Amino acid sequence: MPHPGLLQSLENTSIFDAELSAASRILNLEGTFQLPELPNGCEATSLSIALQYYGYPADKVEISETYLPTTPLARTWHGYYSGDPSLTYCGDASGLGYYCFAAPLCAAANRYLQEQGSVLRAFDLTGAEPFVLKQLVSQGTPVVFWATLDFAPVQQSQRTWIMFDSGMEYRPYSNLHCLVLYGFDLFYYYVYDPLNGEMQVPRLVFELRFNQMERRAVYLSGPPVF
Repeated sequence: MPHPGLLQSLENTSIFDAELSAASRILNLEGTFQLPELPNGCEATSLSIALQYYGYPADKVEISETYLPTTPLARTWHGYYSGDPSLTYCGDASGLGYYCFAAPLCAAANRYLQEQGSVLRAFDLTGAEPFVLKQLVSQGTPVVFWATLDFAPVQQSQRTWIMFDSGMEYRPYSNLHCLVLYGFDLFYYYVYDPLNGEMQVPRLVFELRFNQMERRAVYLSGPPVF
């Protein structure tokens, strides 16, 4: 769940004021690719990019293997079993893996930041309107968010699994993707894709996919280390 009161405090600024706060802003963001080490590690890679923006030597593989809560994908005679992506990464990011949502990625970020002795903290922005993401970028803060591969229409997988915690069946997205928002102008959002690098996404397409993926996002708050 998002940090209590976070969305309300960010959204206290009216849409009109937020739009006028900056017509455009593009951050100086250095990206990295998830391949070849993490073919299904877009979340860990995107988080490492955001951490590196603040000067931390975050490594995508270390984030994935050491800090990100993970539940293996287990195959049995009764089908597949794994976790709830709202709580844990499901599968193996270096092999047969799927994804996680905002809360476990926040947990990974905060564990890493605490070990670094940082005042930065990660916050779950799930549910925020797109203009809130723009507001953060206009203030110099990149945002990790969820959309789809190449911003194509949302697709569901044919495979399902039983979630260990609840015993309920879960059908995952087959083209979910996690990326980093680092800029915008009147017509485009500027995104770093861990698979393809820098992308310029038409505004309506970005907002459609972001909304379809239930407005999931994470950002870091606090002063940079340099």
